[in-house]
Amino acid sequence: MARLFDRFLLAILLGVFGVPLAIAHAELSPNGLLSWEDRRPLPWAAQEEFFLLVDRSCRTATLYRAGVWQKTYRHVVFGREDGQKSFEGDRRTPEGLYRIGARRHHPRWARFLLLDYPNATDRSANRRAVRRGQTNRGPGGEIGIHGTDDSTLNWNSVDWTLGCISLLDADVEDLYRRVPTGTPVWIRR
Repeated sequence: MARLFDRFLLAILLGVFGVPLAIAHAELSPNGLLSWEDRRPLPWAAQEEFFLLVDRSCRTATLYRAGVWQKTYRHVVFGREDGQKSFEGDRRTPEGLYRIGARRHHPRWARFLLLDYPNATDRSANRRAVRRGQTNRGPGGEIGIHGTDDSTLNWNSVDWTLGCISLLDADVEDLYRRVPTGTPVWIRR
């Protein structure tokens, strides 16, 4: 009952102070923080210099260094269509484990962190989709993490990309400064 009251109170406070009510639907973690505030270490990521966890359900990207929380970026948006990416042009964001394969300046989106999509799992999913007659296209490519040219879409949780992950420009600039090529990125539901 107390947990229900906490969520109700949180929804009221967020609404009164103008913070998007979508946050009120976030799950509380065992330590009492909202799931997007969860700062617990990731012991299994301790071997990685940096690790980026992109959580679709919370619309966050959380950066860890040697498994220790560094920063959580909010207002993250994804591809226009829901579901697992299986072919070029499906407007879906892939899910799974990737690495940042390249980094570059981008004239439209400030910075672009190219992921090593498609991986072996993505190519296999694409072959299944072709065999089932769902598409005659390959898995695609050029999926990455970038900024936005309309921050109101990100602030209002509107999934607008063709499959990439979009952060607010200041956030992608900060992330770009922090992470090197080769950083693992786990995109999960």
